[in-house]
Amino acid sequence: MNRTSFDLTEILRKPTDYQLGLLLNQLVYVSIVSCIGAAVAVKVLWTVTEHLWLLLWVVSIFVTSLFRILLVFFYKINEPPLIEINSWRVLSVTLIFLVAITWGSLAWIYDFSWPVLQQFAVISLLVIVALGAIPAYAASMFVYSLFLLMVMGPAIYVFVFSGNEDFVTYGIFLLGLSILLLLKANQYHKIVIHEVGANLKYRKNYRAVSYAHEQLKSSHSVLSGALEGRKTEEEIAHDVYMRVARITPISGEGIRGFIKPMGYFSGDFIYKAKTTNNETYIFFADFSGHGLPAALGAIPVSTAFHRMVAENKTPEVIIETINADLVEQLSTAQFCCACFLVLNQDKTRLKIWNAGMPDMFIVRENDQSIDNFSSVSMPLGIKNDNEKIIFQEVELASGDLVFLYTDGLTEAWSDTKKAFGKDKVKELVINNFQDTRLLEIVMAAVVEHCGNGKEQEDDISMLEIRC
Repeated sequence: MNRTSFDLTEILRKPTDYQLGLLLNQLVYVSIVSCIGAAVAVKVLWTVTEHLWLLLWVVSIFVTSLFRILLVFFYKINEPPLIEINSWRVLSVTLIFLVAITWGSLAWIYDFSWPVLQQFAVISLLVIVALGAIPAYAASMFVYSLFLLMVMGPAIYVFVFSGNEDFVTYGIFLLGLSILLLLKANQYHKIVIHEVGANLKYRKNYRAVSYAHEQLKSSHSVLSGALEGRKTEEEIAHDVYMRVARITPISGEGIRGFIKPMGYFSGDFIYKAKTTNNETYIFFADFSGHGLPAALGAIPVSTAFHRMVAENKTPEVIIETINADLVEQLSTAQFCCACFLVLNQDKTRLKIWNAGMPDMFIVRENDQSIDNFSSVSMPLGIKNDNEKIIFQEVELASGDLVFLYTDGLTEAWSDTKKAFGKDKVKELVINNFQDTRLLEIVMAAVVEHCGNGKEQEDDISMLEIRC
């Protein structure tokens, strides 16, 4: 066995010294994120739980995080020899476990009678903490496994032994999600160990390991190549988000939706639900901004929309409730443009409420004329007033086409700084409204207009209703 393979074997067999370095290098970042998450938890839970307990809880998070940051500071100043590594390891791991226990304790105050927002917030925060801990703690699977158990274990126990069949199902889902997180952490662990080990070669001191790890972090392409064909942490978060926000493809009964995100998450979304009298409610929305911050707006909207449709609430009440929720929860820089449609069972009558979205088109089959329906209200989430919600009503005939889209379509820019524009959209819709591949035809024209390979600058979404 040559010297390189021997050194690598030793590294893989006894990784404790440089694994400690990897853990400490991540502690500052994860401590800051933990404090931010704790502040969010206090904001959400302040109205539903005991204030004194909540304050003690968040103080314990902040104090433990401060000690973790100080630990990293003194470690880097002292640069302890390997003989002292064990004491540093015990101290750092102890602080990690204290934070894990504190986060896990949220499950013990969980109350099934809380509003949906607070229930969802607690579980989401626990999942996000467990997910975010993968790059921070998976350098040691022992540390991450116990951290995951302490964070997710209490919530799983509370759900499984709740006595309610629905919550037992949620508990089983959380258990499966925890197993998936553990498997992904193990994949990350193996990659980090091999990448660091390969870069170490004959160096055994901690400085060489630390340098190799920093090189690994700065070279995302290397890590992406090693992770090719596997789900990344972002993909796990995306899967969880899609389930929680109840985002599913819109297709069937002559109604079809299309969403092409700018990145991994979309700020555009479409919800469809049937009422007890067989009307179809459609909520087509575009949140300001891009990526995950914009996409998170779908969660309160989804919760309110589906719950209130099931409760037979009127469209006006649903809109007012969604607006009030968004005014309370969104930042002042965010808002939600939306169209709310009410389609009767035989598709002969449509009610339209447009709040900040581009003009909606209805192409008439008998004479191929086109009707425009412009915005009649302010976007949602800007102000919480008593503005009267007025729906426009229109009759539909067999063969008519209803077409909606977000501004990402008309504002798609070419290399020559020319927007795709509303006129081009209208022309394509009129010329191809009888083609069942209309959405694909429009999207292909946008790609050609922008130029192949040009990076998308906004989410693009379309919706068609064929009568």
